[in-house]
Amino acid sequence: MSTAQRMSPFLSVQPLRRRRRPASDACTLPAPSPGRGIDRARLTELMAAMARGDTAAPFALHAEFNRPLTAVVRRHLRRMNVHAVPDEEVQSLAIDACLCLAEVAGAWSPDGGAMPWQWAHERIRAVVHRWVGQFADSWDPDRHGSHLGDGAQAWTGDDPPMIEVLASVAGEVPLAALLLEAFGKVGSSRDCELLLAYTAQQQAGDPSPAITLGSMHGRSPEAVRQAVSRTRRGLSCLVANDPRYAPLADILLVA
Repeated sequence: MSTAQRMSPFLSVQPLRRRRRPASDACTLPAPSPGRGIDRARLTELMAAMARGDTAAPFALHAEFNRPLTAVVRRHLRRMNVHAVPDEEVQSLAIDACLCLAEVAGAWSPDGGAMPWQWAHERIRAVVHRWVGQFADSWDPDRHGSHLGDGAQAWTGDDPPMIEVLASVAGEVPLAALLLEAFGKVGSSRDCELLLAYTAQQQAGDPSPAITLGSMHGRSPEAVRQAVSRTRRGLSCLVANDPRYAPLADILLVA
């Protein structure tokens, strides 16, 4: 398959699938990360935004309060006797923790004294525990590979990573360059690669792309789904809020 063919599903405009966000549901772009101190007023503002359903607020929380969030994640990992975890994985877990906080943000009160990540200690511990369990699962080809039918064209790993393919055409295709730039703002290269590969598997007719990609990357299907979901949400919020990335609004990855 040619480079152009591999990238065409992601850069093709999908005019009938565009969903416009109501003004009342507008996302809030992350502000620059503050220093070491905790800005309680800003923290309260972000928690209130999450309670209202602002889908960009968890990513803003991660960006602005990264130090205490990652410290909590690392502490849970150490208590589970998991060490030397790459920073990329820790950051992904911190984002998952923020998404978890968003689910219960309305119940948190700034008058209680505890930071949200302390108040929701057990919930964040459960997020980390699930991640540790996912990487402890072994791959059973008889159990996990049975979903692939004759029509599913699973990626075998022989082709170069899609992020590399996207970069190779960025000089000639402006939309590809813009997408690559956007990826750099919303997630790790690993998670962005999973989003591209997941979408490619869907377009190829794979009924269970998370299982296929999980087997290839040594991850559980649930871990793949979480990575794809948070990257897609981050990309959608960036496009909705920053006019620079507006041309990406109608591509398959966002629409």
